[in-house]
Amino acid sequence: MLLREPIRLKTGGTARLEWYEPYRLSQASSSPRCHEEREVALEHLDALWDMVIRPRQPWVSRVETEFFTRSLRGQLATTNADRFYSLWIQDRPVSHAMLSIAADDPHTALVGRVITDPAFRGRGLCTMLMSRMMDDFRREGGRHALLSTGDPRAHAVYVRCGFRDYRGHVMRFVSEPGSGSRIDDEHFAFAGPATVRAGHWGDSPRIAWLYALPSTWLVKDFAEALYDHPEIAHGRCGSLLPSMILNVEERGGSLFVLQRPDGVIVGAARLSLPDTVAQAKAPVLDFLVVPAYLGQVHHLLSVALAAAASSGLKVVRAYAASCDGEKATIVQDLAFRHEGTMVGQLAIGAERFDLNTYVLPL
Repeated sequence: MLLREPIRLKTGGTARLEWYEPYRLSQASSSPRCHEEREVALEHLDALWDMVIRPRQPWVSRVETEFFTRSLRGQLATTNADRFYSLWIQDRPVSHAMLSIAADDPHTALVGRVITDPAFRGRGLCTMLMSRMMDDFRREGGRHALLSTGDPRAHAVYVRCGFRDYRGHVMRFVSEPGSGSRIDDEHFAFAGPATVRAGHWGDSPRIAWLYALPSTWLVKDFAEALYDHPEIAHGRCGSLLPSMILNVEERGGSLFVLQRPDGVIVGAARLSLPDTVAQAKAPVLDFLVVPAYLGQVHHLLSVALAAAASSGLKVVRAYAASCDGEKATIVQDLAFRHEGTMVGQLAIGAERFDLNTYVLPL
């Protein structure tokens, strides 16, 4: 679906707002009007891609580029209801923002690829675009959104649009202000038995929140270098799920999520391969489950391990910091044996932690 409307700028003059959603466009009929929408949308994709990715001066990672490109081109329309908002002046895109949403869960979103052309900055375009995007999100039932920024100027814009600091560089938008610290507890509370399924690209917003959530485990995901410690500012948000998925696609392995009946993801388990040259048969198992669903962690990991065995993998390793007693107990309950300890391997601030390795022959 492609919507266009003229808007008047605060600094004078007019611009054109465009709202593009590949998911709805893919679900639309084959009527002449829908065909025209598709043709108009395709004409604009190259201009948007060039503005956001900037091939001559890359400012986004490879995994973020892959995610943006696939979504913009409609290649993720079966799992994602992502939206692309842009402002155009004289047939040129000058400001852009992306709202990533799962097709099966409209309540949680991830904001990314927010950029304004340098020649048009200082005119309030980003604030105007972001405000419109978040108003639409709230009006259509959206409840929470996350983004990450370390730029003070961008931070000020996001605050004006309703975002507040959450953890480290991660900010959060809440459609019902005032719920404060209750949000995490309520969102990840026990709400019936969860089921295990394969992860997909549409999980990006829910995975981002799961891994930004405060945890008592130091090692959240060893392969992704995600740790929870007061000395480490949580910075990754939009790149996390794409990195996990691409690792699975390009090197093998798997990603499974633990999902509540209402769609909330309360756990994830991933088998990742460090490389396919010398370690092709020795994946690393990483997992994270919220406290309310630790009773189902063994089921989640059993599914992941069964997938590893069926794909011909010979051995699985897991890592836990010396302070991660609960995590170590979980893997040992699944017959992992302690293989070795790297003394003082993790250095965070003035603290040092041993890193324990566990192994499970398949």
